[in-house]
Amino acid sequence: MRLILLLLLFIGSAAFSPTVQTARHRASFLSASTSYQLCPEPPGGSVMEAEADLKGSKMKDMGDGSFWLQYKADGGEVSKLRTQILKDASKKAQFPGFRKGQIPPYAMPQMTSFALQEAITNSLEVVVAAYGLKTLSGSEGNIDVKEKVEDIARGWKEGDVEYTATFKGEFVPQEDK
Repeated sequence: MRLILLLLLFIGSAAFSPTVQTARHRASFLSASTSYQLCPEPPGGSVMEAEADLKGSKMKDMGDGSFWLQYKADGGEVSKLRTQILKDASKKAQFPGFRKGQIPPYAMPQMTSFALQEAITNSLEVVVAAYGLKTLSGSEGNIDVKEKVEDIARGWKEGDVEYTATFKGEFVPQEDK
């Protein structure tokens, strides 16, 4: 009985004691606010020059029609897409235990993941075209984003999303541009 009373007093007094706050170091966007790391740049290949000005982009021709790229999806676009996806999803949402149109907190990372996938796809189209390339048709031309979008979505709050990808493509002839 005394032990329980002492325990209750200790817990009660802890509520009124000042808390100690530690300073968190926020070195960079990638190290502090995301839970993923970019895949390293592969060795070899030749670095390509973009035909249009794409700040922060990097493209390598790995030979045999294979390309590697590093770029970022605009954080503003991700936010807009996420808002739009949430609006669209809330029109049809019917989760047990929630009112019609309410999206539960456990579904929010999935909504962010959808927005990130769409923003990455949009930025991929821009960067591939800026280097004078096009992806091969069919499954051969699939672009493989090396980072897991689910991991990115888990840690994303705001800001641009960097990623790396590989794909099979070909140069667009000058007359088609």
